[in-house]
Amino acid sequence: MKGTLKKIFVRPKKRAETKQLQVAHIDRINGIVGDHYDKGLGKRQVTLISVRYLDLLRAALNVDPIHPGLTRRNLLMSDLDFDVLIDQKSRIKIGKSVVLEITGPCKPCGQMERLIGKGAQKAMHHLGGATARVIHAGPIHQGDQVIVL
Repeated sequence: MKGTLKKIFVRPKKRAETKQLQVAHIDRINGIVGDHYDKGLGKRQVTLISVRYLDLLRAALNVDPIHPGLTRRNLLMSDLDFDVLIDQKSRIKIGKSVVLEITGPCKPCGQMERLIGKGAQKAMHHLGGATARVIHAGPIHQGDQVIVL
């Protein structure tokens, strides 16, 4: 299974708006450098969502467009089935060197209601994407190929 890294987002502070990056560095200990969620090793160093999930969310909420940064996920990817990746605890490679291990579903928070609209938190219960931990660090670039290992 292959996909593409479509967008990269960080939030410098906990409740701050997301900031889109063209290039980011993934650190083995802290996840994405510059993101507020740099709390050290853990299962939620990086958060992921697919274009397909975003499309399903738009349809479920009848809201168009939904800016992907509003989901508060770090990486937007195309052509990947997170349902399968989560079930199999898969590893994905992004670009030339970064490897992430999928650790579970990314549960939506109450911010989704405020940012996306009424019903968003409930709709995102099964469309919230995935959490991941860093196996191999390095740079990532918007447009990088994503490969399931």
